[in-house]
Amino acid sequence: MTIAIITTIIQMESTIITMVNKRRKVKLFLGGFAPLLIFFLIGFSHVFSQDFSLGFSYNGMISSNLFNNYEKIGDFINRGWMDFSIYPSKELEFYISSGYSVFKENSYLNFLTVETGIDWIKYLKGRSMIHFNAGVDLQQFKVDYDYYNYYQPFLQGDFKYYMSDTVLLRTSYSFEYTKFVYFPAYSSQKHRLFLQLNKFLPFEMTIRGEAGTRLKRYTEDGSSIKQIYGRIRISKGIGYRIGLAGQWTVKKNFVSESIPGKIEESFFFNTPFYDDFSWDGHWGFVQLKAILPYEIEFTARASYYERKFPGILALNLDGTNVEPLQNRRDTLKQLSISLKRKWPGFNISLTYLLRSNISNDPYFTFSDHILMFSTGIFLY
Repeated sequence: MTIAIITTIIQMESTIITMVNKRRKVKLFLGGFAPLLIFFLIGFSHVFSQDFSLGFSYNGMISSNLFNNYEKIGDFINRGWMDFSIYPSKELEFYISSGYSVFKENSYLNFLTVETGIDWIKYLKGRSMIHFNAGVDLQQFKVDYDYYNYYQPFLQGDFKYYMSDTVLLRTSYSFEYTKFVYFPAYSSQKHRLFLQLNKFLPFEMTIRGEAGTRLKRYTEDGSSIKQIYGRIRISKGIGYRIGLAGQWTVKKNFVSESIPGKIEESFFFNTPFYDDFSWDGHWGFVQLKAILPYEIEFTARASYYERKFPGILALNLDGTNVEPLQNRRDTLKQLSISLKRKWPGFNISLTYLLRSNISNDPYFTFSDHILMFSTGIFLY
């Protein structure tokens, strides 16, 4: 069944490319069709007495280093979202989400995203469950940046099984097909498979172990990146108002000879080409969560990354090789603090994030201060 679904998704490519070549029609779909479809579905849900939810959210972000490099170009980004879901049954959801991001100083980066899909959950005996999600993501930039436009059909299947009252087994498979219409060399298929084991201990403590493998294959030349990873997480509750957690992940990439150039190009700015396959190494975090008076949720997290880029030589700012020759290596540290308050149908949050990256490639040595404000209203 999975192979058949994947084949069907790949066959969608020719239809999608035809849509993109008709640029006016694509913009009508992305800019006008999605909201119209949402309101049509609302009417549909009323006519057929279907349960539905409708949400609007806003995120404002100030960054002092938008591109994560030594140039330190800042910006203020406004993001608005609209989400709509229909629930024909307790197990089934049809959804569509549409959002637009506006950059105050770098308006050529403005982009629109649309995601639509189906989500299905089947609860089994003893709290076990099967979960399936499939759909498509679309992203469109303005004309002077539209070579980063992409379409991304995806699917995911999860199975959770309680082996006992204190042991939970989870396995998951996911697939993505990312098509860059104007940059086909970066179009790719991604597969991910992992196995996770959760052990619930006395005194509100949980230990989670996870091992998995990932594959990214570029569809144009067949080159690939294979990745294996392992992860352990420990969490501890202190009453019902304080929680502590720590996690450590190690991953290793195995790349084709033609891959390093693609990774190198993608790191000169944040683009859709950048993803979890672009580096290997290890990273971890420690986190504190607490419920403060007035039901305000406080979260503090400190993260540490050691990132390696096999086959990518470190360069000086003038583009010459760092001597002696060496592959690029980064050490990234992050600290975040957030406050969040939820009410029925409404939430608001404020987050501060500090990032500091030290690299043997001076172009990527940077610091960044990020302040984010988010709010959302949801109707059910």
